[in-house]
Amino acid sequence: EISELKASVCQKESDIASLKELIERKEDVIIENNAKIEKNSEENTQLKAVHADKTKELDNIITEKQEIINNLKEKIKNDQTKIYNAKSEYDNLKKENEKHLESKDNEIEILKGEIIKEKDIVAHVQ
Repeated sequence: EISELKASVCQKESDIASLKELIERKEDVIIENNAKIEKNSEENTQLKAVHADKTKELDNIITEKQEIINNLKEKIKNDQTKIYNAKSEYDNLKKENEKHLESKDNEIEILKGEIIKEKDIVAHVQ
């Protein structure tokens, strides 16, 4: 019975030693995993900072581009207004010119009539 107990104790001590080794290996794995987690956490923090900087930079670029677009839209609107006004002025000048030409044509016709009358008078006088 004592030899059985000694064998059982030896077996238990062997099992304890195996468990202690297993615990040490598990603790090593936990330490490694904690180190990896810490490293990943630091990298994540750095990436977040870089991402935040890039996001801010891109937001600034987008804002600048939107301002350029708005300025160009305003310029287009102003140019369209100028074109419309110039076309209206052109149309008005064209109408005035046509009226003036018509008036001159009428004046020429009147003068032609007067010249014919004067020629007739001169022809009768001679």
